[in-house]
Amino acid sequence: MKSEHSFLHRIVQTIKQSLSPKPKQQCRACGEWYRPSHLDSKGFCRECNRLGA
Repeated sequence: MKSEHSFLHRIVQTIKQSLSPKPKQQCRACGEWYRPSHLDSKGFCRECNRLGA
């Protein structure tokens, strides 16, 4: 019963997280969507900054 409860709890938590609105912004170079904290002030993601895009 315990494992069944934790499994259902994980499913409910996942659904809640997917339904909650998360502000995301698109990287100007690669077009992927990221949380604003993952982008620099010019709108480029860390990966594109590392690659020099």
